[in-house]
Amino acid sequence: MQRTRSPRARTTRSGWASELKIELTERDPRLLYVPGVCGLSPKRDIARVEGLSDAVTSDRMRKLFCAGYCRVFVPSLAGPNLYALTPKGRDLVADALELDPAELRVVTTLPKRLDHLLAIGEQRIHLAVAIKRSTRYDLASFRSDHDLAGPRHRSGTDLVPDALVEIDNTETNARTTLAWEIDLGSESCSYIVQKKLARYVAHAHARVALYGALDPIVLFVAHSTRRARNIARLMKAHGVEGRIAFAVRDALDETNILGARYALPRELAETADDRTASACFRHTLLG
Repeated sequence: MQRTRSPRARTTRSGWASELKIELTERDPRLLYVPGVCGLSPKRDIARVEGLSDAVTSDRMRKLFCAGYCRVFVPSLAGPNLYALTPKGRDLVADALELDPAELRVVTTLPKRLDHLLAIGEQRIHLAVAIKRSTRYDLASFRSDHDLAGPRHRSGTDLVPDALVEIDNTETNARTTLAWEIDLGSESCSYIVQKKLARYVAHAHARVALYGALDPIVLFVAHSTRRARNIARLMKAHGVEGRIAFAVRDALDETNILGARYALPRELAETADDRTASACFRHTLLG
């Protein structure tokens, strides 16, 4: 049984916890930075960025919560707690990491598209951990759909990626720009091809920059291999051809997100079943 989602966060503890004085560590702003840029983050994502155990992360986030630096949401009894910054936490992170406070989000109620926000955050953490371990790549910028909302209204564009990501190759000085589309399996394949992927292709053919990026590689992170194959077939049927690649969400993690884990639509469209389609995910997107 799941608890109905509430717009209110867990109330701050009373008694001894409200009087708890913690000594902040150098690591605390980095822990709080994760929900600050993602909006909402489960404990596992916060732990992965810093390479901490669940127990250590739980203990520290509980103390930061009691001290008023973050708030905690409980969407369901079966799922994880979700952490978000408070204004006090945002000020701490901005001061410690020398950031513009506007770059950090303070979420006060659960969004309607919670699963979508968490899916973007999950892939962002995969990328952050991979970049941290890499000696070859640097993350130049990461702008989520939330970050692009302002530019969208000013430009009047009809297309908003789930994230626009720029990755630099430090060896060749080449920059790769990716427009991420994270699929939850809730939209029809026809809608995705005609209302999303076809629009990216139209922008590219018209040489229209997308939030400053001209003809980015569209990375469609599909809910499943079968769904990726079905969308690729529809792309072929409708003549939608462009700089588009596929990945499968459950197959991506920090060990392969920078590697050869991607498939091309024309190859997927020719496969007969999911097993042969899985073999298509062997390309890399980064120079």
